[in-house]
Amino acid sequence: MGALWAALTWLFNNVPTIANYGWAAVVLAGIGATCLIALVCSAVLVALRYFNPISRHLSPFDSYAYSHDPAAGAPSREVYFSLVDFVIQHLWPACDRQIDLQRAIIREYEGDALLKDLAIEGMQFDARPTAQAFWIQYQNMMQGIEGSEPTLGFDALVDCINRLANGAYKSFCEQSVEMAKGVTVNDLGTHERLGPIWWEWAERHNRLVDEHTKVRQNPRFGRKLYRPSQPANWGDKVQM
Repeated sequence: MGALWAALTWLFNNVPTIANYGWAAVVLAGIGATCLIALVCSAVLVALRYFNPISRHLSPFDSYAYSHDPAAGAPSREVYFSLVDFVIQHLWPACDRQIDLQRAIIREYEGDALLKDLAIEGMQFDARPTAQAFWIQYQNMMQGIEGSEPTLGFDALVDCINRLANGAYKSFCEQSVEMAKGVTVNDLGTHERLGPIWWEWAERHNRLVDEHTKVRQNPRFGRKLYRPSQPANWGDKVQM
């Protein structure tokens, strides 16, 4: 803007001189058109961002996510608490069983027990993007639902669910397969110690996929969750 102002100042100061050459009107018209186009483009960009805001990426235990009236942004209080129930009954257990599985795999590694305990405690601090994509949503979700009354705001709750459903949960679960290769386990389901934990996760996982399908196909949950024609990405159901 400063450069444009300088150019306009120079131009108007020299209009009498350049007018002698007969192209002052052309220059002025060109600059005027450029300014008009710039204003129109700016207005369009502002409007686009206003009606399509960038979703806020939560950080771990983000204060933005919590509210004294968490159901305020929901279509209704019934919808909010139905969604909380979905998380408590299906999403939370599936995530917890997968975390239990990965902890059990770590314990199968050879080495000092203290180092294994430290590795388990440090799982949530894994800096890999795929790990953080899971842990950030999981931590905010659990922090806002634990206790006698939920405090996780509706928009934040929906964001956590959607991000987990769009690949964060699936990528985290795929880590267990890679981890198992480190202890030469090719089939988690048939392993003597890991098998029971894996089957418990598989059962919870299948319930999660089925129940989330009901949420996506129910218009009462609002436009942020109602996606009847858009498949989620929790991963395939496990053949039991």
